[in-house]
Amino acid sequence: MAALLLVAMFTVHLPYGFSSIKLVAVTAAGPQFGPPGYECNLLYLACLATLVLGGSGPLAIDGFLKKRQRLAQSRSAQ
Repeated sequence: MAALLLVAMFTVHLPYGFSSIKLVAVTAAGPQFGPPGYECNLLYLACLATLVLGGSGPLAIDGFLKKRQRLAQSRSAQ
């Protein structure tokens, strides 16, 4: 998912700038918006990173801290 978001950000959204909402015109039919920028992609990448680091997986911070604690306990027991 991160690779897909990065490719979309650099190939499609980068020329439109950072902002996710571009108001082009206000007509009688209502507001008309332009193409979105890369702001949403950065937000989605931040959410994915949070899930990877905070979730329960091999890259989770909890697992890393538990390994460090076990290592420290085994060193103090010796």
